[in-house]
Amino acid sequence: MTNRPFKDNHIEPSGDDFQDIAREELDLSSWSEYGGQEQNAKPTVKNAIAELIVAMAADEVAIAQLIRAEATNIEAFAGKQREFPTSPTNQQINDFQHEVARVMETIVEKQKLFLRMIETSVRLLHWEGEREGDCDP
Repeated sequence: MTNRPFKDNHIEPSGDDFQDIAREELDLSSWSEYGGQEQNAKPTVKNAIAELIVAMAADEVAIAQLIRAEATNIEAFAGKQREFPTSPTNQQINDFQHEVARVMETIVEKQKLFLRMIETSVRLLHWEGEREGDCDP
C-alpha cells in the first residue's frame, strides 16, 4: 500500500489502498457467512441488509475514487499554481465549472440515497428484532 502525505500531515490512502480495502471487505462478506443460507433459501432481513451494507461500502470506495479523479481534473485544468496552463476562455471555465458541479451534485444525491437506505435498514432491523423479541420496545 502506498500513501501520499495529505493536508495537516495526515496520510491520504491511494486508489490502490481503497481497492484493496474493498476487495478485503467483499471477501469477508460472502453470502454464506451470513447465516449459511442455501441459494434457494428465503433470505432474512438481517442477511439482506448485511449484503446491502457491503454493496454500499464498495460504492463508497468508487465514489472516493471518482472524487479523487475530479480533483485531478480540476488541478489539471486550473494548474497547480492556479495559472490555467491551457489559457481557457471565460466560457470554457464556466462550462468546466458546470460539469464539475453536476458530478458533485450526483455524488451528493447518491449519498442522500445511502443515508435513506441506512435509516430504512435500521428501522427494519428494529422491527425484525421486536417481532423476534430481541429488542425492547
